[in-house]
Amino acid sequence: MPMHSLLFVFWKEKARSNFVHWEAMTTQTPISILVVGGGVAGPSLGISLKKLGMPANITIIEAYPKADPENIIGSYFTLQDNGADALKTLGVFEEVRSAGVDTTASNMMRGDGKVLAKMPFGNSVTVKRGKVNMILMDAAERAGCTVRYATKLIATEQKPHPTDSSKHVVLATFGDGSQETYDLVVGADGVHSSLRTTIDPQNAPAGRYVGLVNYAGVAPPPPTELKANMTPCAWNFCFALKAFILYHVRPDGHIIWGVNEPRGRVSKEERDAMTEVSARKYLIELFADDKNPLITHMLSHGPIELMGDNQCDLGNVPKWFNDEKTIVLVGDAVHAPSPTSGQGGSMALEDGIVLAKALHENPNSIGAALEAYEAFRRARVEKIVANGARMSKNKMPGKIGRFVRDLMMPLVAKCVDMAELNNWVCAYRIIWDLPLSQQPAAPTTSMRKVFFGGGAGSKKATSTQ
Repeated sequence: MPMHSLLFVFWKEKARSNFVHWEAMTTQTPISILVVGGGVAGPSLGISLKKLGMPANITIIEAYPKADPENIIGSYFTLQDNGADALKTLGVFEEVRSAGVDTTASNMMRGDGKVLAKMPFGNSVTVKRGKVNMILMDAAERAGCTVRYATKLIATEQKPHPTDSSKHVVLATFGDGSQETYDLVVGADGVHSSLRTTIDPQNAPAGRYVGLVNYAGVAPPPPTELKANMTPCAWNFCFALKAFILYHVRPDGHIIWGVNEPRGRVSKEERDAMTEVSARKYLIELFADDKNPLITHMLSHGPIELMGDNQCDLGNVPKWFNDEKTIVLVGDAVHAPSPTSGQGGSMALEDGIVLAKALHENPNSIGAALEAYEAFRRARVEKIVANGARMSKNKMPGKIGRFVRDLMMPLVAKCVDMAELNNWVCAYRIIWDLPLSQQPAAPTTSMRKVFFGGGAGSKKATSTQ
């Protein structure tokens, strides 16, 4: 058959396939979706579904009232390259970037300020989590989703589908006593998700405490003599004697900082009794032996916006959706990595996009869509959670461990391509125009490139010795 005839046959079959899919979508009754949680994953799902043209009535509820855009409290987080790419897919990257600060490098340091190694950090953005949540929720509302703040889900009940005896719907009861019926409820309610227990009452795991307690705040610019270690666009990771502290300088000179203290879990009573004054005093004493005046400055000035937060992760969740295939989990509700991984927000953004594509590609079967979503995501996210858990354990070695770390880290920095080492995490991309079945294989890390160069990311780390 001549080449032009083959091309015509291919074009005709492609057009027929697209028409069949379009016809199924346009004749389908819109499904009703309730998203529980106005963080990152839920709005990502809503925006993606609307961008795909999925016939769906989407409601996103958030338990807390909408924050004042000029007074958003809470800690910062970093969206690495894969998360930044997801934001671009959703059309909000520039808005998020303008609300945060570029992050392209990191310095590994001792508590006294001595830099052990300088490492690449890709093309990331560091921003307040609450600000990202607000940007995404506003974008979801503009896209056509219904957004409701100060709204809590109290209970769910499975009901027979009104027109299909083989299916179920969910009767949702809200805090004000009102009830609505939905074809699908999406649990984007975080690491302490109540919907995870609804799906699997007997075996749903709770968040696992990783042995670190978090504090975070923002300090004003320090005196000139303390600015020697204030590298712009970089995270500074300090292995102090009793705790781990990280900080990042904003363009205005203010310092974003966070502390990870290795200790037993903070009780509810202890947290309730904690004040900013008591927390500040405690943290200054915690780092006193490091004799680092910049750390003392950070902890002595400016607001402390996170206090006594138990750091938890969530690894293997046996069931991502219920037997009736009417409730599904996304984001931290189904796979919460330790914040040490730097991947919680990015993975949640990816989840929303993938679940939306799965629903769009299976317009006549929510169950098939949920199965496709889990199959596509489980291996990657569980590997990242496990990697984050290992990183958390390495933050606070003993005296011998500190000696070995300080000796080896500069040597490792000379020999290892850190961008290639993290390639399997940060080089991951979801191609918007391709169905899930045609997505490229997940990137891998080449150990040859790790040790001999030629990685896909930034330059090798550099030693300071």
